[in-house]
Amino acid sequence: STPNLSISIDVDHRLYLDGNEIESPDLQQRIRAAYQSDPDVKAIISADGRVQHAQVVSVIDLLRKEKVTKFAINTSPIQNEEPGTK
Repeated sequence: STPNLSISIDVDHRLYLDGNEIESPDLQQRIRAAYQSDPDVKAIISADGRVQHAQVVSVIDLLRKEKVTKFAINTSPIQNEEPGTK
């Protein structure tokens, strides 16, 4: 089975790989390693709805640098944090 890189960006511009916070240079190394072990590797980029588009593009640039061209982007809309009891 082809591995997926699960990359998340939160509203404070922190990057996560598989749920663990990671710095951009480390992320690039992990992407490279994943590509070397399987050139069909796919990335799933999840971004908070309030994250600037430029942040998402910078992650895509990292992927492209490492020849990973298969990726999907999930942006979550801003949820209204309202308690369910009225």
